[in-house]
Amino acid sequence: MQKLAIQCYGYMFLKEQDNNYLQQQGINLDNYAFNNGDELYYEIPGQGKIRAIVKELAIPKPFNGRSLRIAARRVKMINELGIFIQDVRDNSFINGYCCDFGSSMTLPSPVFDAEAIWSRPIDDLGNFDDMIEYLTKNGLKTRLKVAPNYDYKTKLRNPGFDFEVEDK
Repeated sequence: MQKLAIQCYGYMFLKEQDNNYLQQQGINLDNYAFNNGDELYYEIPGQGKIRAIVKELAIPKPFNGRSLRIAARRVKMINELGIFIQDVRDNSFINGYCCDFGSSMTLPSPVFDAEAIWSRPIDDLGNFDDMIEYLTKNGLKTRLKVAPNYDYKTKLRNPGFDFEVEDK
């Protein structure tokens, strides 16, 4: 099995003494935007408040042409598993591995049927191309494009994708 993403180990809780220490340092986590009334952020008796997701340690390195191609392949493989990242950005990756699934959706989905999200792989790949454009404007040298060119592919006998492209 190939590694596709940074491993997540679970949640980190802060005890009252941890919160008190942070407040003494001038840091009040209760003022941050993630405390929007979501039940996830309420205090869990005996545990404290969930404050972070604990992930595998990875020292970030900037993208280069090779790591960008590897990351694109991983996004395609994640999509093939029925996981659609939706929020593909340069800071969603560490060393070519996706580390942010906070906005992702899966198929099958308890909320959406397959037809409602048929374009998600295209969105991820299009967003990946947007990320590439951003990185090239900031100095990365690459000509990589990962989203399919539908005008070209629809002219081919075997376009190489399973779904039909609808005219809008």
